[in-house]
Amino acid sequence: MNIPRYYLVSLLALAGSMPPLNSNANPLITLGVADVNAVLLHNAEQTGFVDEVLTVAFKHLGYQLHTELFPAERSLKMANAGLVDGDMFRVQHMEAQYPNLIRVPEAVIEMEIVVFSRKPIDLGKGWAALKGKSVGLLIGTKRVEENVPASATQTKVKSVQQLFALLNTKRADYVVFANMVGRHYLRSSGISGVLVSEQSLEKKPFFTYLHRKHSALAEKLAATLKIMKRDGSYQELAEKHRKLRRQHAPANK
Repeated sequence: MNIPRYYLVSLLALAGSMPPLNSNANPLITLGVADVNAVLLHNAEQTGFVDEVLTVAFKHLGYQLHTELFPAERSLKMANAGLVDGDMFRVQHMEAQYPNLIRVPEAVIEMEIVVFSRKPIDLGKGWAALKGKSVGLLIGTKRVEENVPASATQTKVKSVQQLFALLNTKRADYVVFANMVGRHYLRSSGISGVLVSEQSLEKKPFFTYLHRKHSALAEKLAATLKIMKRDGSYQELAEKHRKLRRQHAPANK
């Protein structure tokens, strides 16, 4: 089997960064994470909201969560190739493009997709409001890539920094991105004068995806997430992180 060179490079890097296995420790589940996610959702210390939810869920199932950061598109490809065990959280239907991935059928979080801009925009027509507009989007944010109208002048970039730089350099009038993540980036970067649309384009559930070799685990993980939502432990984590988000809320809405 011919494995693309960048898979081999990524695999070597991954192997070098893996924590040592302890015979007494729970087995590792390694999930790729897109490098666009705010520290409030995921960070290297695995103290973000999704980190904590999945850490608790996997621990209940006898596994230890380990994460690896990749560019958004690369994370999906690594998971699909089985070079990591899955992808931490994505919108629905990723399995259509990445057939080796199985969606854990219980959402880990819901997020709003909004428009960031230097001038107001009326989103009464939803995605159609972007027809003919100059729009920036991040490569690998599948829901955005699929829904920005073809008639829009699209500028695609590889990082969140590049995405919001499009507004500063006037290479795009509008940027489409996840509300929570975009707001956190603006705040942490000290960027001012950027408007966040009052209306959202949509609010979507995000799911963990596992490689098909973990098909049985996918169902168990879904059941565990449902239990966490019923017993209140999910809500406790959500409230904890809502307080953190309020502390980081941007002044420029």
